[in-house]
Amino acid sequence: MISSINITKASTHLSRHTPFYLGYVNAPPLAVRKLIYCVEVEVNGKKASGVSSQFAMFQWFDKRLGANEAQFLSAIEKTARDAVSTVQRDYSGKPYTPFATGFERAEMFRAKASEYNSIPLGTQMVGALEEMAILDAVSRALGINAVDCLVQNDCFDLRSMDDDLNGVSTNEIFNSKAPEKLSFRHTVGLKDNILDLDRKDVSERSLESIIRVHRIKEFKVKINSNIDENIDRLKKMAELFKRTIGDNYVFTLDGNEAFNNWNDLIK
Repeated sequence: MISSINITKASTHLSRHTPFYLGYVNAPPLAVRKLIYCVEVEVNGKKASGVSSQFAMFQWFDKRLGANEAQFLSAIEKTARDAVSTVQRDYSGKPYTPFATGFERAEMFRAKASEYNSIPLGTQMVGALEEMAILDAVSRALGINAVDCLVQNDCFDLRSMDDDLNGVSTNEIFNSKAPEKLSFRHTVGLKDNILDLDRKDVSERSLESIIRVHRIKEFKVKINSNIDENIDRLKKMAELFKRTIGDNYVFTLDGNEAFNNWNDLIK
């Protein structure tokens, strides 16, 4: 925990449309706008600026039938203005534990979804950017990078996030030595080809071809509310992983905002 910080400036900006390429997909770039959050923070008499940004691709955030970009961006802009107008009140002159105050402000960001006819995933994105920008600024003021800031100051208030994490220190999460290499994780989209045989054209990519070319062993698999379709896709992927990778692979499931509660997902 850092004894006290002051937010001296805060602003957000929604950029012009920027080309965005969708990873391994052979498709022309999308035109996407980016939300940028900037803050100036004072720590122990030293000021520093921090910034964070995120592509505001409404199809990722708002999958409701009839959703459109104009409505989504309007909600994001209004939520961002509300965030800037209240950030000094909630942070300045108070002890700083990264993500703890953001966790407290999360309900405000969720409520903005109803207020501005959007979805929580989108409005909470503004809160995530706010936290990252503040952490960036605080770290710069202290003259260290963000990870060192977290570790050296035992900055995670884990208990406020989950009672089961009470007593777990930051040092138990982060290694003291930086890894020599990092592995890539590939996201398997709902409409992605799984096998080479699934492709309609040889120029298309498939999960099988991506594994073959890039030797990827870590995956995030998107699923939806169509249970039977999910099971068929997951079985096909499991067989592919076993045949091409063996047992040395890791995957996570992304419910893609399709489930209302854990029980539906677990079923």
